[in-house]
Amino acid sequence: MRCYWQVVGKLSKSIMIGRWNGYHGSTLGSTALGGMGFMHEMGGMLPGFAHIGEPYYFAEGGELSEEAFGLKAARELEAKILELCAENVAAFVAEPFQSAAA
Repeated sequence: MRCYWQVVGKLSKSIMIGRWNGYHGSTLGSTALGGMGFMHEMGGMLPGFAHIGEPYYFAEGGELSEEAFGLKAARELEAKILELCAENVAAFVAEPFQSAAA
């Protein structure tokens, strides 16, 4: 995504957002996008990456309905984009379901 934004002349759009405990592989770029702390500690963190919580309803849902929890997770992403400024965000990357990091 960063290359795309460079090609179209939007150089500020460089921050990638991933989820804590997300797993996208073991290369330096994929560990920075993923939110696995122990991999970051081994040198897997690069600048230009941000993370939000994982939407794990069974552990984090508490008293919320599934719908309310989903809205809470979506609002967390929205808040992160607003914090970083939308003109700086290149992409949000998340797994459709989590398996390798579970």
